[in-house]
Amino acid sequence: MIHKIKRLAGWKLLLGAGLISLGLGMGQAQSWTQELLKHPSVLSASLQLRAAQAQLNALQSPVTLVGGGGYQNTDYVDGMPGFKDSAGWDATLTASFQLFPYGDAADQISKAEMGVKQAQLGFRVALSRAETQVLVAAHQLQLALLGKQLAQQGEQLALKSLEGTKLRASKGGTSPAELRTAESAYQEAQEQVRSADGNVRLAELNLSSWVGSAQVQLPENLKYPVPTLSAEQQNALFALEQTRIQVEALKRQFLPTFNARYTYQANANSNLTFSLDSSTLQPALTYKYDSTTDTKVLNSQLVLGLKFTLTPTLGEALSAADAQLAAAEATVKNAALTREVQEASLKMRHEQALRQLALKIQAVSNAALSLSEAQKREELGLSSPLETLKANLDLHQAQLAEQQARLDVLQKVLDAYQFYALPPIEVNP
Repeated sequence: MIHKIKRLAGWKLLLGAGLISLGLGMGQAQSWTQELLKHPSVLSASLQLRAAQAQLNALQSPVTLVGGGGYQNTDYVDGMPGFKDSAGWDATLTASFQLFPYGDAADQISKAEMGVKQAQLGFRVALSRAETQVLVAAHQLQLALLGKQLAQQGEQLALKSLEGTKLRASKGGTSPAELRTAESAYQEAQEQVRSADGNVRLAELNLSSWVGSAQVQLPENLKYPVPTLSAEQQNALFALEQTRIQVEALKRQFLPTFNARYTYQANANSNLTFSLDSSTLQPALTYKYDSTTDTKVLNSQLVLGLKFTLTPTLGEALSAADAQLAAAEATVKNAALTREVQEASLKMRHEQALRQLALKIQAVSNAALSLSEAQKREELGLSSPLETLKANLDLHQAQLAEQQARLDVLQKVLDAYQFYALPPIEVNP
């Protein structure tokens, strides 16, 4: 009898480690998601996204102004013919206009756009991982609290058993060995309470490290995510697009480049220049002032230029560029194949977990029926209280297995969310 009570106290502690207390739903979780955004892992990804967006915005500006100036004082050696001392200042202001993205400018914007998309993916990956950690931490805290409650119940049960054993021992109805066993069971129950206290403190620390003092409620039914591109597949597509941009830029290097520049000198000190380059098709207007000049030497000037590159290794360079593009395309195909295999594996493990849960639920139903039957037999005097206690222990074991199965289902669902880089709260508002 004492041995059975000792086992019951231990099993109640284990049962506390498996039970789940469900919250009201994901809609109540918005308060802690705001706290989660302050976590260093999420904040870092958020700042990277902000920086990438700022860089893109800067490149998309329709007008860019660049200015400069300086002061110069020149003192020549005395007696040098044709040279005279001078002092003055100069200033230059250039306005570049981006009428539409083209050529090198378009490449820079495309790369920046890819940077934004990669930063967005990085943020979703970080947020998905963080939200998963929060849900797991909240789950562990609730289990730790239940484990503490059940450990305390086990301690009370072991204490009553010890008191009963001492009473029988005082009347000579039990052996010293049974008394020692009851004392040992009570000591173990006390240790289980202390361990449960430690588990609660550790779980609280883990959860608070993510969301501070915010309350977290677990979802009633976290939906399995709809299949989409995996994080690996998205990164491969980004890399392919970046490679395509680089290859096109490399090929343009071997195309002739035309440039034009027209300068109008308004007076002896200032002139205005309009320029255009075919590599970007971004017109630029430059105003220059120089106080050291005192003579107007020209009215206007038009300069037209053509630049091209010829090299014996042109064919090899183009072949290398095509090979890089082909390699990136192969990486995308490999990522797609990998996704299919991993996707099927995640789905299969989730379905297996659901089937195991169904079996555990049925086992709980059977154990509850067996306990009811044992209680009726005890009422009729056909069995001892020990048989009822054994049936109650079997029910607790079945309930523990059921809750462990529910935990396994939840973990499989969260694994899928992380695979697709989907924050669970975003999908289940």
